[in-house]
Amino acid sequence: MKRWRVGNLKKLRFSRRQILSWIGWTLLVAVSMVAAAYAVAGVGRLLWRTGWLAQANVSVVNLILQCFVHVLTIAAVGAVAWRIKKAVSVKQAGVQRLIEWRDIGMAIVGAVAYIALTVSLSFVAQAIIPGFNPNQAQDVGVSDRLFSLDLAIAFVVLVIVVPLCEELIFRGILYGKLRSAKLPVAANVFFVSLLFGVAHGQWNVGIDTFALSLVLCTLREYTGSIWSGFLLHAIKNSVAFYAVYVAAAFW
Repeated sequence: MKRWRVGNLKKLRFSRRQILSWIGWTLLVAVSMVAAAYAVAGVGRLLWRTGWLAQANVSVVNLILQCFVHVLTIAAVGAVAWRIKKAVSVKQAGVQRLIEWRDIGMAIVGAVAYIALTVSLSFVAQAIIPGFNPNQAQDVGVSDRLFSLDLAIAFVVLVIVVPLCEELIFRGILYGKLRSAKLPVAANVFFVSLLFGVAHGQWNVGIDTFALSLVLCTLREYTGSIWSGFLLHAIKNSVAFYAVYVAAAFW
């Protein structure tokens, strides 16, 4: 296992190369995500207008489109990185090995840390942010009433595909590239987590995902891979999935 290295925080002087790497990879990920979202939305709207999706469940279509957005983002980042001769290695992406038993244990430890951290940050947010509502529902474009095959598709997308893609994008490619530029670990963890929180929009979700990412980045740094973080992310989403789509059906 790799030990946590915060680095010398007294010397926060970054070289030109480090700053350019920080800005460049962040912009590449952000622009790729936005471009992928617009491209997929455009194709989806075209399919609706031509009647191809007339009989489809809107929630299922939205879920599938979310998958395409994430996959297209990864493809775009990878393609641009390869084109500029800065290809992402499997080690930088944190996928140089398969899931191991220790990853399960680390994910459980991370879950405890995440709960404590997100509760603490939520209390602070309620005290300093006017009108902050920690219980505001997250809009993922999916109905809370899904059954049979639709429910199974939602589970695969929200609990497996989305966490895997987000880990690969944020804690894999972005974190790995910033780390390879030899930027301070603490700065990388905070920056990636801030970007991850902003990407989720609304205040309560942003703060929660910021707290989650702090733990996920720590797991990434400590284990050298994204798998512990992926398992924790999947556990979190599975709990939310059960509460929204399974338990709610019996209330």
